[in-house]
Amino acid sequence: MRIFTDQVALPCFLDFEASGFGDNSYPIEVAWSLPTGHIECHLIRPTADWVRTGSWNLGSARVHGIPFDSLDAGREPGWLCQQMNAQLAGKTVFCDGLPYDQFWLERLFDSMNTAPSFSLESLQAYCFDLGLGDRQYEILSEQARKRVGAAHRAEVDVRYLIELYRMA
Repeated sequence: MRIFTDQVALPCFLDFEASGFGDNSYPIEVAWSLPTGHIECHLIRPTADWVRTGSWNLGSARVHGIPFDSLDAGREPGWLCQQMNAQLAGKTVFCDGLPYDQFWLERLFDSMNTAPSFSLESLQAYCFDLGLGDRQYEILSEQARKRVGAAHRAEVDVRYLIELYRMA
């Protein structure tokens, strides 16, 4: 009889892709993982207000490779807020760009006049709390990126965060 399993619950991770990096940018793709390692990833249909008052940065678009026209097929912000709150309720969710991810998370939830039922934390800060130094973190980060791939999309970035966490 086997007492232990190889399956260990993971923390949750999240990443956004966005229309740019300024105050008038908005989220266009989100991915998050569950403790099982399952990843949800969805394009986000921009609200009319985001399109009217926001900006579409061509430099950012070249990095993530998401055409603006493809966002029509994205999920509505309200549906995403409901799904994220249901699946991530009460959890601490790690990300690698906390100021940006927090901004886009708030932009998404504010558009629906609601709040997330979970909190975001920096994976880098967590790793430093474990005793990793800057150089160790940089080396592990490079190794994790090589294992997962360099594509800059939300799902790939969540896979990268999971790999980095496992390596730390």
